[in-house]
Amino acid sequence: MGALRINRWRAALAFLALAAFLKELVFIALVPLWQGPDEPVHFSYLQFIAEEKAIPVYRLPFETYVTDFSPELTQSMAAMDKDHVSFHPDNIQRFLYEEGTVWPSPALARKVNANAYRNAAAGYSPLYYAYGAAFYTLSYSGTVEERAFAVRVGTALLIIPFVLFSFGFGRVLLGSRSAAIALAAFAAFQPQLSFVYAIANNDAMLITCSAGAAYFMALWLARGGLRPALLGGLFAGLAALAKPHGLFLLPAWLAFAAARSLTHKRMEWKEPLASLGLMAAIALPWYLFCAVEYGHPLGPSYIALGEIAGKYPPHSIISTLTPLFFRWPYTMFVSYWGNFGHLDTPIPDGLALALWWIYCAIFVALWATAVIALRRFSRGRHLLFLSALCAVIILDLMFAFFFYHSIMYEGGQGRYYFPAWLFMSGAVFYSVKVLVPGKFRRACYLLLAGSMILFCVYSAYAVLMPRYYL
Repeated sequence: MGALRINRWRAALAFLALAAFLKELVFIALVPLWQGPDEPVHFSYLQFIAEEKAIPVYRLPFETYVTDFSPELTQSMAAMDKDHVSFHPDNIQRFLYEEGTVWPSPALARKVNANAYRNAAAGYSPLYYAYGAAFYTLSYSGTVEERAFAVRVGTALLIIPFVLFSFGFGRVLLGSRSAAIALAAFAAFQPQLSFVYAIANNDAMLITCSAGAAYFMALWLARGGLRPALLGGLFAGLAALAKPHGLFLLPAWLAFAAARSLTHKRMEWKEPLASLGLMAAIALPWYLFCAVEYGHPLGPSYIALGEIAGKYPPHSIISTLTPLFFRWPYTMFVSYWGNFGHLDTPIPDGLALALWWIYCAIFVALWATAVIALRRFSRGRHLLFLSALCAVIILDLMFAFFFYHSIMYEGGQGRYYFPAWLFMSGAVFYSVKVLVPGKFRRACYLLLAGSMILFCVYSAYAVLMPRYYL
């Protein structure tokens, strides 16, 4: 009987993972090529790796934004730019080719050891691009559009381990398989996240690896042991190798280690230090390369961010903390997507207002749960909830300093918070566990998961469909 029950839950989890992947295929079909945030640039990066077997090096002055694309990629984007498309031409992202240049020939690129290739994504951590290059190579005989769709399918496959990690995180945090299934659905059907997994973009790899790190960090906090600590370090290192945003897991790990030490008679630092050592062994070589090559460990893109931070510094500690209390997870709920022209698909004002009030309720519930958890923090799951909340706060404080201007004055981008999305989602579900009477909890879990799925369906067919096809 017990084995039958376990197999039923495994079947339910497998069904959810498959449903999440099929949902991504729908998004792939709905979102025209090159319409994701910087999708041509991300595709061009992995195309270069696949074609030239080398990593592109950004050689222009950092303040000059010029991108070299392959001729076939340029032609594909030009066809869209000239309205040779079947969807609404007034809603597509324009590319302005006359201001850019064309990818040098493969022979020229090989001759100069790839250093003539200039790409706005060059300097980004290479993990996603190496992964995407494999799908590019598998579909090499097809057109550039067919190769791009193959890369998108490869990106969509990353949603499957994300679902599994979300379930594992929920199982540790909530202590219930049904609640963990609901949490995994809630996390995987977030509309912006669904969009990210349907395009060529390194955020997808970052989200999946961050979820893996979150799961094993939670498992280590709950049970201890070297194995979950090392696995947490492995995925944290991969997250940092996917995108520099993954570095937020470093202070988050330290917060988890401090939390565990609070409830044990001795400081437990050997395992987290071993984990952080593994994380450093995986990611540090890349950042040392960037420090030597670009003069900045985060690469050329983040030098520009530093310049922005210098131009728009927070005026006070209060203004620095403002995003902490007003931006997350509101940014994740109130806008389907907003990327300053790349794919702006705002939701109607009425729905935005409803989501605002939902956010307010979540905000109050989170901090009410935090007060209760602080009073009883010695209980393992209370401590895990507080650690998850702390991880989100750490990420938000990092953004408060580095993205202050865009977060406060341009609305920010929800995808920046996705490395902490599983922490956010778990905190919301744990608030239900603490604040809602037992006989109503399962209904609340189902309501949260079901409402997110409906919101995802709404976003696909009432936001994307009218934008491009109706």
